[in-house]
Amino acid sequence: MNIVFYGNENDTKAVKIKKNIFNKFKVEEEYSFDKIFSINLKNKNINVLVEGEELFIKVISIPKVKKNQISSLVKNEVTLRYGDKVMFKYSVLEEKDNIFKIILYCFHEKKYSLLNDKRIGYSRNLKVEFLQNYVLKYYSKYIQEEKYKMIFQYKNFIYFIKVNKENLLFNKVMKITDTEKINKLLDEFIKDNKTIYHFNSNNIEKLTKGKNVVELLPLTVDQVIKFAIAR
Repeated sequence: MNIVFYGNENDTKAVKIKKNIFNKFKVEEEYSFDKIFSINLKNKNINVLVEGEELFIKVISIPKVKKNQISSLVKNEVTLRYGDKVMFKYSVLEEKDNIFKIILYCFHEKKYSLLNDKRIGYSRNLKVEFLQNYVLKYYSKYIQEEKYKMIFQYKNFIYFIKVNKENLLFNKVMKITDTEKINKLLDEFIKDNKTIYHFNSNNIEKLTKGKNVVELLPLTVDQVIKFAIAR
């Protein structure tokens, strides 16, 4: 049995999903924000999809060690720099001389109280991911460039991301009501000639006239949830 939580501190929902022998997914129950803390999570597979939040991204260097020691060394670096209540993921960007070049993705747990819910510790398996990373993975089969930019709207947020070799290098998330800030960032975003992909975003082609803009197929909440479980 899978439970998927999706949202952020201000608006979280959940669905209970069962997968049959043919790997087909069926929604058995849906939970609104005021019902999510009544869900029994014991021995469940839990997916948490964080929406409307930015990841803090930083490139660091660590001494070259054995591959199975990298995680521990990175964890120590994160704790030293940002404290022990920070979630993180990382990728090795480069191996050079006596160092590893690491890209860090961090998020402070206090921004999303669900991540501090003790009941999650009773789950069979816990997976936490951010919408921008799911989007990157979901559309990777349609995008051939190593370097590109993407703009998309998902629910009440506009996302700006930059990608290089499947690594997320930049992410900015804004409420759709922040029109002035969105337009200002958009002006900066389109200055170079890198391909800009977009979906679920109105008037982007008009605003980026003359640029290399490609529209992707739209993405729905149901598609995101199914993709999250499948991974």
